[in-house]
Amino acid sequence: MPAGPWTILAVVAVVTVVVGGGAIAVGGRGASSAGSAGDAWSPPAGYQLAVQDLDSRVQNAESRTRRDPRSWLACEGLAQAYRTRAQLTGDWLDYDRARQSIARAFVIAGNGVGPFLARAQLDASLHRWNDIEADLIAADDAMPKDDERASIIGLRSERAMQSGRYDEALDGYERAAGLDHTMPRLFALADAHNSLGEHDLADRLLDEAEHLAPGRDPVACAWLQLQRGVIAQDRGQFDEAQRRYEHADAILPGWWRVEGRLADVRALSGDTDAAESAYRSLVKRTSNPEFMDALARLARRRGDQKDAARWISLAGTIYDGEFADAPEAGCGHGLEHALDLDDDTSHAITLAEMNHRLRPGGEATVKLARAYLRAGRTSEAQALVEQTLATRWDTRQLHGTAADVFTAAGDPQRALVERQRASSR
Repeated sequence: MPAGPWTILAVVAVVTVVVGGGAIAVGGRGASSAGSAGDAWSPPAGYQLAVQDLDSRVQNAESRTRRDPRSWLACEGLAQAYRTRAQLTGDWLDYDRARQSIARAFVIAGNGVGPFLARAQLDASLHRWNDIEADLIAADDAMPKDDERASIIGLRSERAMQSGRYDEALDGYERAAGLDHTMPRLFALADAHNSLGEHDLADRLLDEAEHLAPGRDPVACAWLQLQRGVIAQDRGQFDEAQRRYEHADAILPGWWRVEGRLADVRALSGDTDAAESAYRSLVKRTSNPEFMDALARLARRRGDQKDAARWISLAGTIYDGEFADAPEAGCGHGLEHALDLDDDTSHAITLAEMNHRLRPGGEATVKLARAYLRAGRTSEAQALVEQTLATRWDTRQLHGTAADVFTAAGDPQRALVERQRASSR
């Protein structure tokens, strides 16, 4: 399975993991933890207990809103509880519940008052980056505490990173970490440096972040190991990725995000039988279209076009539904499917262009170049690649795409250079 939608800062999904009474920003997306109706699978205690804890927090927040129906703070707390659970389990219904609770909070609060930062965080979780600035200004005007100010700066930094303003983003991430020296702040800074090819600095920051991880919180610790695995996988370091994923699985057994990544590295290492078995189990439990895409790729690899077409169709229907419900998030989530598996190249271009308009940074630009190249629009793809190579963005995916583009453009020398740069990243 490609890294695309799973990469924390590339897709910009911010997950909140509860630690004691506070919150830690983490990230991703998937499907419900509950699995399909009648599914006899039972998650191991680690993940199951984490979900049960979040269920209790939601129930407590719901009780508070019933006890105090005119409190916008209670509605804000409920929205945050829903969002937190959604980002661990991937249940999109909880995002809708969170949106409804935030809307209710603003109705109760009246003009000029309300949970501005919470609404900005929710919009960021749904990739609505163009909607957050007014709320961040309002939150800033309320004289926030240092950790809240760090959240405001962090959101602006992520927006800058996704828009290609890398110096501005790095400055913001550093200021946020100075105000709130915690694991998620250092991870955000490390991940930004990693995307700019500064791997040694990124690794040092990741090591520091690991020392700051709250040791008594298995979700936070597993999340960090998962993300370090994603970074290693994106660099082509598959043994290191597998080691990190296995560590995450040992910390929080049963978490489908980790199991999906373990299946990825098995597929990449050639253990396709084990990978397919894992993906089929994950599809049954989660209905996540990314796992259906993975099964389609394996089916194509063994020459079973009929099975591949079945999984592609099923996944495409789910992606279309996500796009209809949340287009800003949906255009990114379904893009890798469209680029890699959809025969309709115009559909991939539509999604890639929308994704690029929303966040015109390095990752989105590379994906748009891939869409144009696949449709035979080589000159446009080359222009985008040249543009991105002239910036600080420096990833294996950029150089691999550049090599493909220069090959199609009839420039084998530049293609070779970019292929070598990709392999060294």
